[in-house]
Amino acid sequence: MNPFSNDPSARTPDQPFGDTPESRRLRARARASKKRRSRVIVGAIVTAALAMTAVVGYTVHQPAFARDLRAATSPAAATSSATPTTSSSSPAATTAPLVAPTPAATTSPAAGPSTAATAPATAAQSAVSATTSALASAAAKAAANAPMPVGNVVSNGRTWVQSYAEDFNTPAPLGSVLSTYPELKAYDGFTDTSKKGLYSPAKVLSVSNGNLDYYLHSENGQPLVSTVIPDDYTPHTTGRYSIRYKVDSIAGYKFVAMFWPENNDFNDGELDWPEGDLTGNVFASSKVPGTASTGVQQYLSNNVKMAADTYHVVTLEWDTTEVRFYMDGVLIGTTTQLPTTSMRLTLQAETTTDTVPVPASAAGHIDIDWISIWN
Repeated sequence: MNPFSNDPSARTPDQPFGDTPESRRLRARARASKKRRSRVIVGAIVTAALAMTAVVGYTVHQPAFARDLRAATSPAAATSSATPTTSSSSPAATTAPLVAPTPAATTSPAAGPSTAATAPATAAQSAVSATTSALASAAAKAAANAPMPVGNVVSNGRTWVQSYAEDFNTPAPLGSVLSTYPELKAYDGFTDTSKKGLYSPAKVLSVSNGNLDYYLHSENGQPLVSTVIPDDYTPHTTGRYSIRYKVDSIAGYKFVAMFWPENNDFNDGELDWPEGDLTGNVFASSKVPGTASTGVQQYLSNNVKMAADTYHVVTLEWDTTEVRFYMDGVLIGTTTQLPTTSMRLTLQAETTTDTVPVPASAAGHIDIDWISIWN
């Protein structure tokens, strides 16, 4: 049983009451009071867990995995047997940490990563130092500057078959992206998650200098945003994607790349990487099946800023027994909490999910250099 579950069916209403309209109102009030008390307790538990997660942060996993990823992001190293086609929200209070690999896990490919909650303080400090060095290393910088991978790749003992690759070499001004790139689809004409932003691909999306550009801004007081589905709503039952991206620091906006349920039912969960407000830090998230009813998810926070002057390459591997999250060739976390239904890749730029109004003058860009997807 998940210790962070807040499933109402697990609670027993206060008793006794008679079966009258007034008693039913009292029972409802008692259940609501008990839910509030339970959420306070859960909040305290989660605060402690997240504090421990924050100490561990991003850590280095088995170095061979990082080498595999760097090889996978290099066309020279990737083995090609198929020609590719061309074409939610910040962590809630009821969250549990993803598994952050620790230095102990780097001793053997077979060794499993330790959880943040059990990692000794010295190991956590070493992990933070090791990962900081790994992300600043020449290998990580080379991975961040890698060209678009083309072809099948072998990673973690699996051959991933490429189904889509796009590096945006054909310019397209505002209003013409979807006709220039017909496999790209986009939400249009309705509000985003927070209801503050309006999906307006014709006023947000363009392609120039080899980048798919999201121009986030307001017109007549209305924040304009866009969500792109790269491979024409193609469903995936497991999958791997890599994205090379760069983000401006823009108040009031956020970005997430995610595997989102094909049936649009949030209760089926989702996998997010990267996600974050554009003025905050990036994090990875796994919203497990049942999230909408329980409020439970897993996530891995860190001190890497979403906005940066340089590009990052992020890769998510949704395998049959595990999900892996990479940044610039470094494995930063895993989870065994997996989706069980078909998902589609979605690149969502929208307004932050808080209630703070978006500054009217806030404006800037999210640039996607390339996208690759494998099954």
